[in-house]
This record gives sequence, C-alpha cells and structure tokens, in this order.
Amino acid sequence: MRGKTQNENQNHPLDLVQDQVDESNMSLMLSDEIWLAVLSFLYPKSLVNVELVSTRFRGLAKDNLLWKKLFLTVFLEGTSIPTHPDFDWKETFAIFCAEEYGSFDSQTRKRIFLIIAGSIDQIHAANLTVEDLSANSFLLIKIAARFTRLTVLDYFYLLGLQELKEDTPTIDLAAELEHDLYLLRWAVICNKRDVVHMSLMQCPSLLNMGTPDDSHGLIEIAPRDTITYFAVKAGHLDLLLELLNYSQNRALQTAWDLSYLYKSIVLEGQMSMLKGFGDFLERHRQAAPTNENSARIIKSARSLTDPLIIAAHHGHLPCFRKVYAQLRHELKQKQARILLSHVSSSVSDVSLLENDLEEAKKPFTENFEKAMLQAASAGQTAIIEYALTNQLIAIDQALGIEGSTVLYRAVGHHQVKLLQFLLANNADPDIAFSSIINSPAPKPSSIYWIEYQKTMALFLKVLKERKKEPNGTELLFLVLHDRADTIEQLFAIDHVATMRLLKPILLDKEVEIGPKCTELFDSMAIQSVLDRECTPAMPSAANFSRFFSSFHIAGAKPAPYQESIMDRKPM
Repeated sequence: MRGKTQNENQNHPLDLVQDQVDESNMSLMLSDEIWLAVLSFLYPKSLVNVELVSTRFRGLAKDNLLWKKLFLTVFLEGTSIPTHPDFDWKETFAIFCAEEYGSFDSQTRKRIFLIIAGSIDQIHAANLTVEDLSANSFLLIKIAARFTRLTVLDYFYLLGLQELKEDTPTIDLAAELEHDLYLLRWAVICNKRDVVHMSLMQCPSLLNMGTPDDSHGLIEIAPRDTITYFAVKAGHLDLLLELLNYSQNRALQTAWDLSYLYKSIVLEGQMSMLKGFGDFLERHRQAAPTNENSARIIKSARSLTDPLIIAAHHGHLPCFRKVYAQLRHELKQKQARILLSHVSSSVSDVSLLENDLEEAKKPFTENFEKAMLQAASAGQTAIIEYALTNQLIAIDQALGIEGSTVLYRAVGHHQVKLLQFLLANNADPDIAFSSIINSPAPKPSSIYWIEYQKTMALFLKVLKERKKEPNGTELLFLVLHDRADTIEQLFAIDHVATMRLLKPILLDKEVEIGPKCTELFDSMAIQSVLDRECTPAMPSAANFSRFFSSFHIAGAKPAPYQESIMDRKPM
C-alpha cells in the first residue's frame, strides 16, 4: 500500500505474492528491494500473514522502513514524525490503527485498506451496496476522498446512482423533490461538483432542504441534513466552500448555524478540512471592512469554540490527538525560527519572534486546560487517560481560572465512571469530597440522585481504604443540613473517629439538630454516650460555626451542578 498507485486498474500485488508459492524460485526471481515494493501494497493483516511464508519473508515483512511507509501512507494528518533511528513503526502503526479503525469489523477494515491502495478490481469484487457505502457515516467514501482515489469515487457514484434511480418517483411533487434531493445528496457525497451545481441551478431550493418527515414533506429546519453537511461528512473541502458561497445557504445564517457547522467540521477529524475552513474565515476577515456579508460572518465567528475543546467535550480521541499535535507542531516551528534567528537576525527581530511565541503559548495553554475540564465535565475518560498517559497534565493539577482538578470537575457533573478511573489512579479525593459535603444533596426525586449516591459511596470507600476522615467543619455542615444518610455512612467507615469529631458539635446547645439526624442519633444512643463521657478539649461548635461561615477551599467552590458552556451553545 502506497500513497500513489501507477494504475488503479492493475491487479493487487497480493495476487503476485499468492502466485509465488515456491520459496526457492521466489528467492531467485526477485530482489529484496522489489519484494519490499510489492509488500508495501498489502493491507496490514496480509502483511503480517506474509511472515508465515518463509524465513526470508518474515524478515522482509518486519522491515521497519516498510512499516514507516505504511504508517505515513495511512495516517496523513496530525502525526509528528519521530527522528529516533530505532523507533518502532510497526508497533506505532498497530496503536494508531486500533485507535482510528479498531471499532470497525475486519471486513470494513479490509475495504478501507483496499481503497487506500486503489485496488479497484478487488473493490468491484466486493459487491458493495449503497448501504455499505452509507455505513459509519460514509466511512468508505471519506477514505476515498481523503486519499483522492478518484476512480474509486467514480465507481461509488455510479453504484449509488444505479440503485437510487431504481426507485422511480411517483407523480406526487413532494415525492419527486424527495427523490431529486437523494440524487443530489449522492452527487455531493461522491464529490460530483458539476452535477451538484447543475442540480442547484435547476432547483435552488434543494440547497437548504433537510430530511422529509411524514407530515410536512421536505423541511428546511434541520441544518445537519442539508447537502452542505453531507459535503462535510464526506470530507470534500472544495465542494463545501463552493456551497458556502451560495448567498442563500443557511449554514452561515446565524452564529448558532456557524457554530454548528464548525463543530461538525472539527469532529470529522480531518485537519485539511479544518485548515481550509480556517482559511475561508480568514478571507472573510480580510474582506469584513468593506463587505457586509463578511462582517456578519466574522461577527458570528467570534463565538466559535476552540477545536481542542470541542474534540475533548465530545470524547473524539483521534480528532483531539490530531488537533493537539498540530498546535504543538506550530509552537515548535515558532521555537525553531527563534533559534535560527539568533544566528542571522537582529536583536529586535528575535524579540518580535519571542513575543509572537509567548502570545501563541497563552491561548494554547488556556484552551488545553479548558479542554481537560470539559472532558471531565462530559465524563470523557479516554481523553483524560490520554492526557495523563502522555504526561500532558498531572492527575491533581489545578486547571483553568478557577483552579479545579479534573476530579473536582467530574464530581460536579456526576461522572461516576471517570471518578472511578481517577480515584483508581490515586487522585487526591480531599478537595472533591469537601465539595460534596459542603453542597446540598439533591432530592431523591432529582435526576442526579442515583449518581449522587454512587459518588458518595465511591468516595467513602476510598476514604476508608486510604484511612482518611472528614474534618469537624465538614461534619458540622452535615449536622446543620440534616444529612443523616452521609453521617451514618461515616459511622460505618470509622465509628470512633466520627464520634470524636461529632462530640463538640452535639454538646453545643446552639447547634440545631434536624429530625433525620435526631432519629439517627437516638437509634445509636449517642446521647447516653455523651452523658457518660467528658467533653474532650476541642474547639466548641460555636467556633466551628464561625470558622465554617468563612470556610473556603481554593479551587473548590461548592457548585456540584455547574452549567457547562456546552449547555449554552452548540458544541
């Protein structure tokens, strides 16, 4: 498999390997260089199987340069090339494949690599249907578009056209329009730009039409179903930009529309699409002073969320990795220019470059920390795990303006699975647990009640395992808010420590004990215990109350039900 094929209609080189069954003849016929060129066309599973053919092929199939070529062919974007001579390209290829294509079945993965290799004969033999091509958000068509396999795209278009035209529309106008829209969509998906523009010339209203429903026929209120979004899904940048140039295109009508479109582009995970759309906005930015439409678009663009935050919030790890790698690459380029400028430039030029680097670092750091907090809010464990594994953050690192940890943010949004992961990896529970204690519990009728119970049980379990206990201030809060359920669980974890902390609170007559706590303490005969024992030399509950009134933990504001920025605009 290589980035270019000499003739997409030739037989796949795998056939050549399969024909050469005599090992001795094979060794005499072709040199290692030729065999490596042949093997570079194989899809990975076949390449691994080649190792079983002979000792010679085992060595050839493990060739590091072969796997490097394969890696750079399949993963065109968002990867930085290591310079270490002993870098294991085969292992890296396996990791990236598992991440990007591991969720697909073996048949789909084989079809992906056949498309990348441009093996048109084998693609014909696969007997694909429109349903196959539409699966996984048009995955196979995206692959053909990304690797510019034009012959493959032409075949897909004819295949779909033949199947769609079999559904002859009725005389009913709505049904005919629906059929025309489906044909137009297929032309968009397969990047038949001439067909698309001709269809829009004949029927301009198709540009903003969405999915038909049972009661109103074709509708124009579902932006994600218009042909503009199908161009995004299929990864056709040039066609997308051409569609956006139609003045009546509603994809840019409001700030919400633009934000939704931008999010869709980001989550497709194609850096070329993201860069191309960024260039599109830059052209409008330059034209804004003299062009009313450009000024409107740029005004809407000010509210766009950073792509790193979008990818993190939605848990799109391949996209997150690519965007992060691209941003890091840009920073490294700026650093490299500074190093070169020390040799060839004036002091003032070097100073300008250094200022430019610092200006670029600040938003990068801010957006990265926001991305981590958004991932925690949305419970995106894979994103957090990736950041921790690659040492992009520390597990208890204070992030963002508020100085929250990912654990604290996960608690505030009831992300129990993420909490389990973080606590299992030794995240410090103290501040996050304080935020639970110092915030009112949701009512049993609340949608958060079950998650709250799970969260509390998880923290109490961890506190017991780590032999920690809450402080007197936290217990005072529980008593004042009649949180008998939590106090009972604390007694179950460590009866002696909980009793010791409760004594000064219960002996203070100024503390009003609610009915639930009163019932709990009566059932445990706590008053009789207090009557038998002397009050220990500890601060009074009044002092606890005064301390509690000014109680504040840095970065741990008691707001467990925070509103995410994702709740306020499309993300």
